Amino acid sequence: FTVNDGQGSLTQYTIALDKASGATKLLQNSTKPALTVLQKFGQTLKKHFTGLLTAVMGGTSIHSFVQYMRQGIQSVRELDLALTELKKVTDATEETYDKFLDTAASTSSRIGSTLSNMTSATAEFAKLGYDINTAAAMAESALVYTNVGDNVDVETGSQSIISTMKAFGIEANNTMSIVDKFNEIGNNFAITTAGIGDALQVSASAMAEASNTLDETIALMTAANTVVNLCHVVIVIWLLVDNYISQRVWLTRDLGKTDKIIM
Repeated sequence: FTVNDGQGSLTQYTIALDKASGATKLLQNSTKPALTVLQKFGQTLKKHFTGLLTAVMGGTSIHSFVQYMRQGIQSVRELDLALTELKKVTDATEETYDKFLDTAASTSSRIGSTLSNMTSATAEFAKLGYDINTAAAMAESALVYTNVGDNVDVETGSQSIISTMKAFGIEANNTMSIVDKFNEIGNNFAITTAGIGDALQVSASAMAEASNTLDETIALMTAANTVVNLCHVVIVIWLLVDNYISQRVWLTRDLGKTDKIIM
């Protein structure tokens, strides 16, 4: 196991059993500095500075070089903040976080996102109690949604998927199916992909409570938007529908009846 002494060092220990005496021993394996992402970036930059300087002298303008450096430092700062948030809601070893960053870097590059966004989205799902690997898989779905949706940020995309999966009981390993449905409707009907996500974030819980499926709920919202053609108005309508359905559900329960309510 690894211990952070709070003063910038990580010490790795091993507990061993002495077969002769039956006693346990605590062995110190190694000690290394506990570096933040920003500090690691600084060390790497220092190591490769000569190569960077050669590239600048080889033709890249000083102004462009400075801009690249600023963008790089800003990206690392964003990643450091995102990783800090992830560590607040997960309990893993430094080795696990390093492995996560390696995998997340590959995933974010493949889907056209950034490592900091991937880390932030993973933190959003980890808040629900999922382990870091499951949360990362769900985060991939959220980032794909931000790509296909119109002006959908990471937090909004994550919350739309969370609301939908919780309301309709969709498993963590099937969250990409939500994005597929959003994207298909957004591409073929008079409602945006982002609009469907926003509307479901408002109404999913009530519609599921009234025994409607995800497909039925999406169809209802799409039909309403076809008539109104204003997504924000549809969302307000579904706020009213949410209240109406909730009252009907409680009424049918009080009467001892079961009623599938479809508007």
